[in-house]
Formats: sequence, structure tokens, C-alpha cells
Amino acid sequence: MENNPLSLSILIEEGKEIKKQITRIPNPPGFISSYFDYKIADVSKYEKWKYTVIRFLTSKYNGDRCIKDFEDTLEKFQKHNNPKYFEELIGILASCEAIPIIPRAQSSSKGGNLFNINLTQKQTQTQEQSQIMEIFVEAIKDEISGRQLKELQNIIKEEGNTEKARTKIEDKIKSWGENIMASIIANVITNPTVVNGIIG
Repeated sequence: MENNPLSLSILIEEGKEIKKQITRIPNPPGFISSYFDYKIADVSKYEKWKYTVIRFLTSKYNGDRCIKDFEDTLEKFQKHNNPKYFEELIGILASCEAIPIIPRAQSSSKGGNLFNINLTQKQTQTQEQSQIMEIFVEAIKDEISGRQLKELQNIIKEEGNTEKARTKIEDKIKSWGENIMASIIANVITNPTVVNGIIG
């Protein structure tokens, strides 16, 4: 376990595998219902995943609303095992991975709930992240052709944010030659914003 520590990415991937194995239970002949029941192929795997996720969220995101969101959605899912709600469970985990820290409710001196939000800091961080993203995207677009960019986009669409996608992207860029990779890195480093950061 030390060599493969638990993470949201792992839990999300395990959740996706479980969802693939959820199948609809056919209604008996002549039976009409306003809803459908579904079954989980490996109930034991699902139960282990469910409780692992709850413990993980409780330990890493104590006080965050994602725990209640997950448990509420879990309750909806378990009524009929509808994969729609399971997809929401995965979405909640993905949101935690995308935005790991959110403001938490704190008790005020008057006994009410107060959100401790530093908007200026949050906006600054968002702007910096957006600026960094633009630098990298522009550096890549400047050095590769439209066809090559399309190839990268297709890999990301097919594989998502996975280790497999990363490997395929690395292989694809290597196939274009070392010069392209060097040009992209040089393009990033010589960006005025990055230069100022390096020089200080």
C-alpha cells in the first residue's frame, strides 16, 4: 500500500469500473413500473469501495460539504442502484480532486455560521493558475501543427485524465522528435512572465 498510496484518482477509477458492471434488472413479463432496478455485479467490491471513500473523505476533507453530498447521493443510489446516481458519486469525487480546498463553515462569536473566505487571495490564485495555463497552452500551440494538436486532443478525449493518457501523450510527442519537446520547453522558459519568475 505504501508503494501505491490511496488517492482520489484511484477511487475515481475504481468507481468507474464498478459503474461499468451495473446492469438493469428486467421487469417480469406484464409488470409495469415507473422505475427500473439495477444490480451490481460485484457487491463486495462496491461495499469496500463505498466505505473506503467515506473514510477517505472524512480523513482528508473533514468539515467539507462533499461528505454530506456523497452520503446523500449514496442514499439515493442504494434505493434502486441507478447508475445515474453512481455517476453523481464519481462526480463528487472528481470535484474534490479538481478543487481540493474550499472555504469551511466556522462558528461566529454570535453562534451563527460564518464562511471564512479570503476572496482577494482566492481571486489572485485563480488568476495566477489561469495565466500559467495560458503560458503552457500557447507554448505548445506555437510549436506543433494543427494536426498534431488534434492528435493530442483525441488522446485526452479517449483516455481522460489517466496514466494511460499520459503515456500515450509522451509516446506521441516523442514520435514527433526531440526538437519539438525542446522547443516547447524553451518557449515556456522564455515567456516574459516565467523569465521574471526565474530572475526574481
